[in-house]
Amino acid sequence: MQISANAKWFQRLLDNLISNAVKPNGPGTQIRLRVSGEGADAVIEIQDDGIGMDDETKAHLFDRYYRGTSTDEGIDGMGLGMSIAYAVVTAHKGTITVDSAPGKGTRISLAFPGEFSPRI
Repeated sequence: MQISANAKWFQRLLDNLISNAVKPNGPGTQIRLRVSGEGADAVIEIQDDGIGMDDETKAHLFDRYYRGTSTDEGIDGMGLGMSIAYAVVTAHKGTITVDSAPGKGTRISLAFPGEFSPRI
């Protein structure tokens, strides 16, 4: 499975998602990345076994400037990373989904159509 992507923006997407898996979680948190093909789609998953998110945070996760209810005030950022991630995914005709619960970790799944060439 192969997708064509804007390298600069795709790197920014992955940086944002991995940073969001690292920053709010403590030492010893495991983060897993998985890349696979499912049907005609290329799939990327970033999963952690960290603190997870509540329903309110999940509902607003892709809103600009939103910093979740479990976000520590000492963590850097302005709440733009996930809104940028969402914009990059949709510009590449992909989808992004979130599976998370407090104390159960988070899984972000991205699916992109194969053979797509972005116009960004």
